[in-house]
Amino acid sequence: GYPEVWDPHIAGTIFGLAGVGPIYNQVVEFNPIKPSEIIGDLAKSWDVVDGGQAYVFHLHDQITWWDGKDLTADDVVFSLQRMIEPGKPRPRVGLLRPYIQAVTALDRNTVKVTLNYPSPAFLQFLAVDYMKILPKHLLEAGVDINIWENIVGSGPFKIKSARRGDSVLYERNPTYFKQGLPYVDSLMLLAITD
Repeated sequence: GYPEVWDPHIAGTIFGLAGVGPIYNQVVEFNPIKPSEIIGDLAKSWDVVDGGQAYVFHLHDQITWWDGKDLTADDVVFSLQRMIEPGKPRPRVGLLRPYIQAVTALDRNTVKVTLNYPSPAFLQFLAVDYMKILPKHLLEAGVDINIWENIVGSGPFKIKSARRGDSVLYERNPTYFKQGLPYVDSLMLLAITD
């Protein structure tokens, strides 16, 4: 299917996820080779502190948005707070609401998430594919990311073109922070409605 929305925080279906998956990153993710394992995406490592009631995530250096601006801890804090924003429809990312008490940037590349109670499920929910980190500078400026031409991601692919109800064509992000990735030059999402 064609994505019903381009904003991953308000997406509720697999169609939305398929559309935004290649263009954004998240803090952690499920290992695609061994799905029972959680690995870092934007985070290169993390520590569990305060008796399991907090996680400190250490982000990779030199991550940039497609417009050249740095992706920092402030983007992660902004996105996690947006995911749990009270009174806002958050079909999937709202799973984090019961867990998160506070999110703070300790420095440019370090984020601390304090939980309401210790829970091993928090990390698994944070790894769910909808938990994308979005560019704070764009959303605070009022840019509508539900228009695909406005999207500025950090992921391995950029949207080259999209045709509603038909297809989305992606091209390789030449400045992707993960060395050697993605493996292919382009990607096409086809919506087959019949």
